[in-house]
Amino acid sequence: MMQHLVSIEGLYFMRRGDAMGVFCEKVFAKLDAQQKWHDLHFLNSVLRDVSAVDRKSWIDPTLVQFTVRGGRQRNNATTVQCFENFTADYAVSFPLTYLLRRSSASVYPSIFVLLMQVRRAKVSVEGIILKGVVRPTSTEDIADINSFYALRGKFAWIINCLMTFLVTHVIDTHVRQFHTQIEEARSLDEMIASHENYLAQLQMLCFLHSKTSALHRALTSILDLSLHFVECFSAYMATQSTDISDQRTTAAVDQRGKKRRRRHQRRARRAGRNVIGFSDMPIPTSSESSSSSDEEIHLEETDTGNEKLAEMRRPSLSASISFADASFALKMDRISEELDGLVRYVRKAIDVLAGGSSEAASTFGIFSFMLEDWDM
Repeated sequence: MMQHLVSIEGLYFMRRGDAMGVFCEKVFAKLDAQQKWHDLHFLNSVLRDVSAVDRKSWIDPTLVQFTVRGGRQRNNATTVQCFENFTADYAVSFPLTYLLRRSSASVYPSIFVLLMQVRRAKVSVEGIILKGVVRPTSTEDIADINSFYALRGKFAWIINCLMTFLVTHVIDTHVRQFHTQIEEARSLDEMIASHENYLAQLQMLCFLHSKTSALHRALTSILDLSLHFVECFSAYMATQSTDISDQRTTAAVDQRGKKRRRRHQRRARRAGRNVIGFSDMPIPTSSESSSSSDEEIHLEETDTGNEKLAEMRRPSLSASISFADASFALKMDRISEELDGLVRYVRKAIDVLAGGSSEAASTFGIFSFMLEDWDM
């Protein structure tokens, strides 16, 4: 029985961080590539691969059945709500069938989805690479990158705080307590009662209870906002790379034009030295006509290059983001203000829960203490 419990916790609570980390990364890669991450064959294949990371398999993948419901939302890579209808059913055996009842078994998939959502935001924000990619060329670009880097630090901080609270102070602590209670239980009824109380506490502390639904929506909004932040930066980098390529193309065209002019001038000087004058009247040389014709050709070639340059200047931005209506700095300011408002709401709600008299109040107090550093 304990072996099945450990497998269930390793899957739903992602206590096998190494294996489930690889699982999430492969799912996220499919989602970012706009491929069908919810393909059941793909999910089962990934689970089989990560289940064999050790010599002894930590879970039997044949006992797990994935289910993904929903329509277009599940393919939307810009929101964590694409995982809302992602569930995994574990085929338990006796006597776990008495523990995992229908009324309580839904808590496991809900926590699984929540951890997937937090990991999605964490991987997206921390996956942004600035060193060696961003090369600011003006004071305005430097200010934009500084504001972006500061906001990236805020997103990483709040997401890591949420992940640490859920994994360390909620799941790990209560799993250890539950294992102790199971080992000390003298009857099946005591095991069932301990399990029901255990899941009720997890449901409350993971913001999955009806009393914390507003708080859960606020946390989901923070995670969605982080993905929008990453998308804005990707669009900004697309415009920057387009501008850099335009500058390089313009510089190359100018360089070729200078070389042509110098070559024409050298030809004109050589032709001038070889001409013999028979009268005081200056005789037009072929070099002058060729020079004028060369200038016309040069202009024609330059015009053709400008047409190509105009075509290359068309930026390939994301469909949902446009920098025509707002600058990058303004977008960062708006996102920062919205993030600050959401975090302040979460702090007030957590303070209320921490000041209550329930069993979860002390654990919420830990999260409240962690969030005090937001304004520092």
